Parts: sequence; C-alpha cells; structure tokens
Amino acid sequence: MVRFEQESSDIAIRVLDPGGELIEEFDGNNGDKGPELVIIDPQISGKYKLIAQPLEEQKKPGNYRVKIDRRLKKGNGTGEVLDQLIKYWADQGYLPGFATVVLSKDEVLFQRAYGYADLEKQKAYTLESIQNIGSVSKTLIGLALMHAVEEGKLQLEDEVNQYLPFEVANPYHPDQPIRIIQLANHTSSIGEMEAYERSYVLKEPFRYKKGEIGQGEFEEMVFYAQNQDMEMGEFLEEILSKNGKYYKKKNYIKSAPGERYSYSNAGATLAAYILERIYKMPYHELTRRLILEKLGMQDSDWFFDRVEEEKLSDLHFMNQKVIPRYSLITYPDGGLLSNAKDLRIYLQALMKGYYGASNFLSKASFQEIMRPHLRPDQAPRKNRNYGIFWEFWGNHMGHNGGDPGAVCFIRFNKETGIGRIIITNIIPRSPMAGKSFSTIWKYLDMYGEKLSP
Repeated sequence: MVRFEQESSDIAIRVLDPGGELIEEFDGNNGDKGPELVIIDPQISGKYKLIAQPLEEQKKPGNYRVKIDRRLKKGNGTGEVLDQLIKYWADQGYLPGFATVVLSKDEVLFQRAYGYADLEKQKAYTLESIQNIGSVSKTLIGLALMHAVEEGKLQLEDEVNQYLPFEVANPYHPDQPIRIIQLANHTSSIGEMEAYERSYVLKEPFRYKKGEIGQGEFEEMVFYAQNQDMEMGEFLEEILSKNGKYYKKKNYIKSAPGERYSYSNAGATLAAYILERIYKMPYHELTRRLILEKLGMQDSDWFFDRVEEEKLSDLHFMNQKVIPRYSLITYPDGGLLSNAKDLRIYLQALMKGYYGASNFLSKASFQEIMRPHLRPDQAPRKNRNYGIFWEFWGNHMGHNGGDPGAVCFIRFNKETGIGRIIITNIIPRSPMAGKSFSTIWKYLDMYGEKLSP
C-alpha cells in the first residue's frame, strides 16, 4: 500500500500498470488534508507508475508526503491475499465492524469478520453479529409474493385495491389502478415522501446533544424520537389514503402507474400488507414460516426480542458514536435483523433458485423475480434494472440495503456463479469510510472470481 499524506495540496492519484494502462484513479473527498491510500495489486510483473496530479481548483502551491505504508506478505492462496487486503482497510478503523462472504451456490469460498460489534467493550464483530440489513429485507417480499402466486392467492397484475380496506390511488391519475407488479418493480407511482420518516421509532432514549454527532444525524434522531408506533396497515392508510393524517398529493409522483421507475419504500410495504390481508396473519409471522424457518436462518427476525441479545451489534453514527436502537413501522421494507452466517444461507438459496436447483419456489417463479422488468427508457441508469424486489447491475444481481448505521449488500454474478456479501455497522459516508467500503467490495469481486468453487 502507498500512502499519500496531503499536507496542503489536494491531489488525485492515478495508477498505471507496466503497459501504461490506467488501473485505478482516486480522489477522496477530504480536500487538501488527510491521506489518499492506494493499493497496488500487481497482476503482471514490471514497473508500476503512480501519478499524483494536483486538482485544477488548487490555486496555490502545496505539499504532500509519500510512503510505502505496508507490504503484503505473499500468501499461500487467493483467500489469504484477500484477507490481507481487507484486513489492511479494517485496521484503518473507518468501519467499526463488518463481515464479508464469497460463495457459490453450493460452497462458501471465503468468510471473515473484522473490527468490533461494540467499540467501547472491544467486543469483536463476527459472522454471527446481528444487525439491521436495510432494504435487502425487501427481497423477502418478492419471495412471499411468488409463493402466493403459486398458491393461487393472487396474480401480479391484480389491482391493489382489490385487497385493501382503504383506497390507494395516484391523485394525478385517479382512474388508473395501481397493480401489485408495479409495487414490486417500483413503477407504482407511489413516491418517496417526507411522511415515510415517521416510520422510524426509537426503542431507546436519544441522549446526544447538538454538536456531539453530525447536524443532519442529530436532526434525524430528534425527529425519530417524536414518532409514535402504530400498526403497519394504519400507517399506510395515513400516508397513502386521501383521508389519511399524513396524506399529501406529492406522496405520489406525477407519472401514471406503470409509466416510470421511482423507488418506493412505502410501495414495498404496501405489497407486504396485501400479503397480510391475503394470508390473514402478520407479515412477520408469514415470512418466518415461509422463509426464515424453512431456510434455517435461525439468527434472523424482525424484532429485537426474538434474536439473541448477545449477538446484537451496535450501529454507529459517522463519528462512531452508538445509535439508539430503532425499529420501523414499515419493517418489511428494511427492518430485518440478520447476520453474515444467515445471509450466506439466504443468498445461496436465491442462487440455487436462479440456476434451477431449488425446490423452495418453482424455476418459473425465480425467473420472474430475477428478470429485468423495466424498459430501457424506465431504467434508472445504464446497465441498471429492477425485477421483483431485485436489482441488476449488468451481469450482477441482488440487492443493496442501508439504514441509519447499517449497510448490507448481497449480489452474485450470473455468468460466473460467484456471490458476495458485505454487512457493516456504519453508513460509510465519510470519505475514508467510503473508500474503505468500496475498496473492500471491489476486492471481494476481483478476488472472489479467482477462488475455486
């Protein structure tokens, strides 16, 4: 690793291989102070070139220092090299605790945990450390929906109002029905709204004073501390139904249902609520029976009192102070508590489904979940698409999740059959936390492909 310590010069770093090909370009969002860390991973022998380029906005001369920060030991195998690379970033301390997994549908090829679940007590973060996984939770809605389709309890093209005790309609297009499939692929026209933030409910007192954490984080928690818990269906009615307490016309986008992609947490939870109505049981109980218990995900659940207290990890603000525990009224869209051990079981089950090697759902159901549903003009970005609560990045598919103090990514490459997982107990918004997270994720992909299944 090479460390460029910026003293008064804001620089971007370019790394060229012996053939002159650019292999990395990086500039952290840390201005002209702090480190720019570069890992040179020689794939071919020869001289590698590092170019430190002052940014154009640099108006005055400045200084930086360069040093070889660490030489990696030559490992006995790819897994050992990967572990050394990840451990380097773990040792920087920008991510308090995290776990990583690389797998095929049949084997776990690499799994390690780093850092701490409890910084104050120096309690290690392990593969069994439990925390919120954010929007990865939505993928369970997709599985439960297709289970209902297989049982003949609903059709994806059904109108949502067929199953609801209150009416949901886009006020800009009141005569165009919203359908279940549109909830699943985020084309329902239900938007991301301010009222959704009322879904977060603190389970512990918020004791920080202004200035002790980031201003945005402070304001967010002060708001959450005032929120009152309520039933999921009641909350959905309050934000989506015309007579709801928190209803606003702008809770919907101006495009008609089915016309445009617009990611919607409330729309996802509405799909889960429809499942409650159909099965006549709470969504948490339904998914426990249909998915968590069936797959053997013993450490995973929707509520703190149903997981092992000893395994729970702290979540962290950007300055690594501990976030009070919170829950979501709209828990199906982002409230599952899980760990790397259970997520590897889950991702392998999904991969087996994609490759036609699962009896959890039919091959046709998995194909429906894991096919791109959006037209090119609807897709959020180039090489991006969305299935049934399922994301696509070119050949990679899975889902990302993020909530206060928590990030979780699960993906696999459909061409190589290699999957990867990362779960961490902080949102990596600071420049170096972001650099740590993105670099580790990149190495899980790069070296994961070299691990023999």
